[in-house]
Amino acid sequence: MLSDARRHQIFVRLAAFPEIGSALCRAAAQGSFRHETDLHTICAQLGVSQGQAYRVQAVLDSGVAAGAFVEVSPLSWATIADVDYSTLGLWLEGAALYLAEVHSPKDNVSVVLTRPPSPSRLEILLSELGHRTVLLENTGEVFSNIARGARERLLVMTPFVDALGAQTLLELFKGASPAVAKQLVFRCQDGKAPAVLLEIWPALQALGVESFNYWLPKERNGFYETFHAKVVLADSSRCYVGSANMTNASFAYSVELGFLVEGASARTVGWVCDAIRGVSTRLC
Repeated sequence: MLSDARRHQIFVRLAAFPEIGSALCRAAAQGSFRHETDLHTICAQLGVSQGQAYRVQAVLDSGVAAGAFVEVSPLSWATIADVDYSTLGLWLEGAALYLAEVHSPKDNVSVVLTRPPSPSRLEILLSELGHRTVLLENTGEVFSNIARGARERLLVMTPFVDALGAQTLLELFKGASPAVAKQLVFRCQDGKAPAVLLEIWPALQALGVESFNYWLPKERNGFYETFHAKVVLADSSRCYVGSANMTNASFAYSVELGFLVEGASARTVGWVCDAIRGVSTRLC
């Protein structure tokens, strides 16, 4: 008999994707894959397209980690005798209904990740723990989507820029509508833009990008006021906040982690960015 603690653990794992989780549990309760069954067949039994198979696999992997299913071989699974799939299916169906019809979040938040090059030890361990990084937003794609979706303004705040990052900045601003106000916040101690930005300066000016330097010297003890935050913001309603700089390392091989936020918290980020622009030195 399944213990309450284990049932709770399984539910929490599968509730990250309650619609697929409930469908899996209903099929399992009906004996659909009591014996070893491959991913293609499981998707067909659930009525899920093969294009969404990676989501089904992610839920199965999470279920394996929680003790809901057993992985017989790579890309094939089976059910476990003492798991009450019928009850779990009802719980997960209720969770899916709550999220779809009742829950109204203050913020919508997604995890954004730059993965290390494959194969990586991090990716392997995350998979073994039941987490599929393919389900996480990709940093570069999120930046592009934010830029293209901006309607009133696009602000990028980055403390570090290299040659690839400068070209990425240029492409982001090009990707926004011509009517969108474009703002760039960076930092430099001498009040002069970094050489990699100077190389694209004419192109930035042609796009109407306003540039701000947030590096303020203090009067005593050699201290200064600046920033380390990384932000890509559209319209004070949608933003990325995380660790990714506008550098080759951040886009190609360093693990960068952040959040894509929509809602009230994005507006708060917008207010902070407005204040930062207010105290910064405008360079163009």
